[in-house]
Amino acid sequence: MSICSENNGLIAPGNLRECFLREPEVLKFVGVSKITLRRWEYAGRFPKRYRLGPNTVGWKESEILNWIAGREVAVCGFSKTGDA
Repeated sequence: MSICSENNGLIAPGNLRECFLREPEVLKFVGVSKITLRRWEYAGRFPKRYRLGPNTVGWKESEILNWIAGREVAVCGFSKTGDA
């Protein structure tokens, strides 16, 4: 379940709202185990989580999507740039 804010009802140019993704959604996006996600996060290889409440954490959707876009993904032996 995503948690979105509307910037307290104010319209801000460029970023009208920010959504936070909970851990199950992040794990689906990234496709790794919970342990791997935590290792990457603590090693600085993944965006940091935000405390949303006393027992709730989430990641900014924009940061996760930017992280995914910046990853070099190998598909059928070729990287995103076309190099083998």
